[in-house]
Formats: sequence, C-alpha cells, structure tokens
Amino acid sequence: MNVLIIGFDTTVFLDESQTTGDARRRHIAYADELAREEPGSRVFMITRTGRGSGLSPLQLSSNLWALPTNSRPGMFLLDAYRLGTRLCGNPGVGLVTTQSPFSDGVVGYLLRHRCRCKLLVQLHISDPDDPAWLLEHPLNRLRSTVARLVCQRADAVRTVSQTARARLHERWRIPTERLFAVPVAPSLEAEEVPTEPGRTILFVGRLSPEKDVPILLKAVQILHQEYSDVQAVVVGDGPERESLEQMAADLALAKCVSFAGPVPYKQLPAFYRSARVAALPSRHESYGRVILEAFAYARPVVATDTEGARELVRDGENGYIVPRGDPSALAERLGHLLEHGDVAGTMGRAGWKRFVETYAPAVVRRSVVEMWLKVGAQPAICA
Repeated sequence: MNVLIIGFDTTVFLDESQTTGDARRRHIAYADELAREEPGSRVFMITRTGRGSGLSPLQLSSNLWALPTNSRPGMFLLDAYRLGTRLCGNPGVGLVTTQSPFSDGVVGYLLRHRCRCKLLVQLHISDPDDPAWLLEHPLNRLRSTVARLVCQRADAVRTVSQTARARLHERWRIPTERLFAVPVAPSLEAEEVPTEPGRTILFVGRLSPEKDVPILLKAVQILHQEYSDVQAVVVGDGPERESLEQMAADLALAKCVSFAGPVPYKQLPAFYRSARVAALPSRHESYGRVILEAFAYARPVVATDTEGARELVRDGENGYIVPRGDPSALAERLGHLLEHGDVAGTMGRAGWKRFVETYAPAVVRRSVVEMWLKVGAQPAICA
C-alpha cells in the first residue's frame, strides 16, 4: 500500500544538524517500517512551502519522497490537490493522511473523493472547541468548524491522547472504531542518566503565548530567593523571545536564566542530561513531546494541568502536575525536586521506564504503521 502524507513541516527537507525537529528521521523510519510490513510500499510527502523557498522534490530514502508545493499565498490547497491527484493516479495511493483537519485536511478530503482512497486525519491540538485555543487567533472558530466537518467525513481520525479520542466520540459523534489514539514519540533513544547534582530547570518549546513561559520565570524568581544557585535554561525560539528576555532582566534573573535559542535536534540530549528537572507551564497542551524527551533521559517533569500532562505525567510518580497560571505552585514542586535529588532520581527512573515500555520510537512506529494498514484495509464510509 502506498501512503500520501500532506502537511506543513518543512524541516523534512533539512538535515537534523540544520533543524530543531526530528521530522525527517521519524518519517524515514515510518517508511522503512511500512516496507517491512508490506514490501514494495512507498510513502510520499506533500509539504506546504512558499514560492520563494527554492526547494525541489527530494528522495529521503529508498521508498520515501518529499514534495514541496512552493505555493503563492492562498494557493496551497490547489497546488497540493494537483500534486496529490497525480500521485493518486500513478503510482497509486491507498491512503492519504493529513497532519491536521484544517487546510491539508480539506485537500485530503477532496483527494479521497477524486481518487477513491482512504483518508486518515490527524488531530494534534487538545480540542478544536477549547475556549483558550479559539481565542488565540481570529480564524480559529472557522478552523474549528472545518475540523469538525473533515473529521466527521474521514475514514479515521488519529488523536495523540485517549482523552482527545473520547472527546471526539462524545462531542462530534465519531464512531469509536474510526478513532485511533496513537502518541507522537521523539526519535531520541532512551538513556537512563543519573540525577544531575546541580539545581537546573529546563524548558524546551516554542516561545509563544500558549506555553506561558512568564509563569516559569515568576516561579524561578520565587526559587531564587531560597536557592541562590538555581538555574533555568530556556531552549527554543518564537514570537515572545524578546519580551521574555526583557522580563527576565526586569525580574533580576539575568544571571540565573539563560536563553539558548533554537537548538539542533541532535544537541538536545546534552540539555536534558545537564538538568535536574524539566518544566512545562503551558496554558493548553494536547500532548507535550518534551515530556517524553525528558523521560527518555530519566528526568522528572513538573507540568501544568493540561490534557497532555494528564496523559503522560503520573502525579507523584514520574513528576508533578500543578494548576495552570500559578507560579507559586510551580515553584513549590520544582523546589522540592531541586532540594531532594533522591526523589528526582526515583521519579526520573519511573519516567524512563514508562518511556521504554510505551513510548519508545520502535513501539510508536509499529503503532503508526499498523494504524495505516488497518485504515487502508477497512471498508470505505459513505460521506
């Protein structure tokens, strides 16, 4: 069975030494796994890119190709549809899977009807009806409506958590047999690293409003009053970076908070190894791959009470869950792990064990390919 993936991650065209993501490595592994299950299968990726990107079609492995759209503004749907139509006709595609139920989901829906292939839509956000998400952008209400229509008409929907799967069944009346909860695991191989003796807190993620890094800075300010040697390392980039750096200076944290900026994916392990604990203070989070990255290196996580955290963090076992928007609660739990290295070590090992058993790359890779094959083989729905 040939698979067509439609999405937005342009890092598949870049070597990992040039990018902060692991998309290329993950998709090569998916294509290899599919070829092992069904020899002769091929995977094609249509990726939204701008007119001036200068990117060309690229063969990433023996059975994986990445195809840029190089679209003018507003032309992605048409360009992706044209590319997809050619692929679905020759050499033939049995399954189209889209990164989201939005513009790429619409393309997938159109291809499903044009080419009589199956459609698998992925939903990575916590909830398209979540008030916090709806308020983040003026177009999100429209996107939510589009998502509902596309998901209800797809052959299957993949969520990244059991909570989201249950919500789609309850709110959007999608039959459970068409819903798959399959996580997105990092490509990092697990390494049970001993507890770091220093008092370093690590944040990894996009510096954007939903990550609520200001709450972490306020928590570090509280901790600094008790621990003069506390350090916080912020890895990532985004629209709030400049304001966050200014906030750290205003809070007199310039000496204990460092902004590492965007870090190539291959360099991330060094940051996890040097930290005592990872923090994820998000306002909403559908999953939180950085939680798994921390677990892969036996680091406990203190995260806010979001859907993603509840799915991955077992409070008091491999980390702590604290209320959203509460710097005092975040500081209290982080401080406990900074003070008690034995507790941090025990929790870190529990997270490492869970990663190895449930979220290791090979485990998730098999689940993804099994989902592809199952959706590709199931009877078509009428929609």
